[in-house]
Amino acid sequence: MKWKTRLLPIFSFDRIVRRAVASWFMMALVVLLMRDGDFSATAYLKDMTWDLPICAFLGFFLLISALSALLPTKRTDSFAMLAGLVAVSSMWLSRLMMTVEEKWLFCFVLVGVFALVLWDFVSQNDDILTSLSLPSAVAPWMAVACGVVCAAVIAITTCFRYLTFASPTYDFGIFIQMFHNMAESFEPITTCERDKVLSHFAVHLSPIYYLLLPFYWLFPSALTLQIGQAVVVASGIIPFYLLMKKYGFSAKARVAFSVLYMLVPSVSKGCFFDLHENCFLFPLLLWIFWAYEAEKLPLLAFFTALCCLVKEDSAVYVTIFALYCLISGTTKKRKLMGAGMALYAILYFIFAVWYIDTFGEGIMSGRYDNVSSDGSLVGVIFTAFANPGFFFQEILTRGWESVKYILALLVPLGFLPLATGKFSRWILLIPMLLNLLTDYPYQLELIYQYHFGITAFLLLLTLMNWRDLTGQKRRYMMLVALAASFVFYSYLIIPEVGGRVRNYTADKENFEILEDTLDIIPEDASVNAGTFLLPHLAQRWEAYDVGYHPYADTDFVILDIRGGYDNRSLELRSKCWANGYSCLAETKQVAIYVSPDWDGDFLALSEALSRVEGISHSAAHVMTEQILSVIPKDASVNTMLPLTPYFAENETLYLISEHKTADTDFVVFDLRGSYNDESWAMMEQCVMGGYECLIENEYVGIFVSPDWNGDFLTLKNKLIEMGYIQILPAE
Repeated sequence: MKWKTRLLPIFSFDRIVRRAVASWFMMALVVLLMRDGDFSATAYLKDMTWDLPICAFLGFFLLISALSALLPTKRTDSFAMLAGLVAVSSMWLSRLMMTVEEKWLFCFVLVGVFALVLWDFVSQNDDILTSLSLPSAVAPWMAVACGVVCAAVIAITTCFRYLTFASPTYDFGIFIQMFHNMAESFEPITTCERDKVLSHFAVHLSPIYYLLLPFYWLFPSALTLQIGQAVVVASGIIPFYLLMKKYGFSAKARVAFSVLYMLVPSVSKGCFFDLHENCFLFPLLLWIFWAYEAEKLPLLAFFTALCCLVKEDSAVYVTIFALYCLISGTTKKRKLMGAGMALYAILYFIFAVWYIDTFGEGIMSGRYDNVSSDGSLVGVIFTAFANPGFFFQEILTRGWESVKYILALLVPLGFLPLATGKFSRWILLIPMLLNLLTDYPYQLELIYQYHFGITAFLLLLTLMNWRDLTGQKRRYMMLVALAASFVFYSYLIIPEVGGRVRNYTADKENFEILEDTLDIIPEDASVNAGTFLLPHLAQRWEAYDVGYHPYADTDFVILDIRGGYDNRSLELRSKCWANGYSCLAETKQVAIYVSPDWDGDFLALSEALSRVEGISHSAAHVMTEQILSVIPKDASVNTMLPLTPYFAENETLYLISEHKTADTDFVVFDLRGSYNDESWAMMEQCVMGGYECLIENEYVGIFVSPDWNGDFLTLKNKLIEMGYIQILPAE
């Protein structure tokens, strides 16, 4: 009778349902562990019988039932259901192989499943959740740990992105060159940003960058900038934590929201397209929010001034928050603080626009031409005032992309930013409209830097709205936000980190060889390079991107040929040959051409290149080397500059550009750029002097003097054996 009384409750209908759902999740996990491949494909279960799923389901059902019998007073079923969902979700999210749109939809559905499971979990275990407590001393250390993890994830991802040559000129190459010149002259000069010598402040007024300059002075590396950005973004955990303390959150709530800060995808993801000044906007806005709530007037003024220095449009974010303060402020002091912020931000914005329009390239209002009556910022304001219906239409003009963007920002926060009935707080959602209204597509992509300000406002709304919730709803909304952030962090962040590290380790040797190859180019030389090469060459005064500078007019032209020559590279290579450039190297990764006007030592560079370990030359280089190897070391040679390294052991060696007489045993032409005027004149001398052509193809031309005392036929037979000379059959 005692056992009957003990067992009956654990087999109630609701507990059986929970146990069945938990067993279902666990069974799905077992199937995933037993079978590789795309679980979203209909063929995934091909050749699988019912045996494994049924046995796994029944086994877990019996196991959870036994656990419930041993612990009858515990809610083991609800814990098992949540644990099973977390476990199988982790596996699903690590093996998403569907289209991008399907992945997003899958994540949204998965968050919905979490919301349902958590509703039951909270209703069953609210007393346990309420009774949980943490020592106050633990909370700040947990917040610091979350900040460190956040910084580490961002730094690892972005540093390995750079090391794998995945960072392009726009915009990381620009900022590397800018910091190099700031360290040299204190001026933010670039040449690759607008294909001319120009201050970056002529494009964006961002004096905030000088805060990173001391660290770059100490460690002048591109990696310093990536790590610096990571630390700046992660530092926002400090004002975020202070806000939670100001709002009176318990220690466990502060820990939970610190974890949320770490997991929200828009915090980390916005750094993954390399360094941008926008990264400062995120922590500085959080400092402004805290200083206002704490009524620290000097600090509020300080952080407001700093925030406006981030970028010309940063003042817009400050103005929006100031408007909120003016409307919601409950005291005269708070309203005056809001008025002061608004006045300063508006005046600074007017100054910044005037400065860029007067001394720079002009304010980038073109991104809002779709909602401007005359293409100006004033036109945007006029349209919003006079035709709000058009504004509302433009918010979702891009359809799925707009909807996805809204959900990507709000779902990871469990929709807490919307959980309010206070009108004044809706003002804090205005920054999100700024991205939705533009027709600039990148502003709706989380990987870019346009979401830091929005994320700061959404986190503020999350804290304020959660503070107003009470009872069970409060705990439920927090858990939903954590679960949603976990889902999207697993989809958007973890694969990015792992992928960057795997890419580097899988091809580390080639990346290091490419880096060593580029390192031989002198720092004082001007370069024109491919977009993924230029960031590794940008620490110099003059650097250009071949995509925007299709000219052979720099000391060095470096083409990225890892995927072969494209039309742009072929065109620029032809210009190099036409302008008399010499080919220093053509490896399987890059082709390096040197200007005839460069006053450096070509042979020294060639020697430095020969010391690069593991370098893999192109087929053309190998063919040229094999052909030239037949020329005896004791023969005198007259050749062109790019071919001189092949004759380093020949005692008598001349350059055609300096020795314009055909009087050596061999005259060797570099024909990769065809004959130029100089080589054509020498070739005519060879013909007139009775020289015999040993070989002439698209790479080299070799002419042998009639006075050479060696055996011409022996050389020719060697080339025939190598396959470089074809013997035509007799007719």
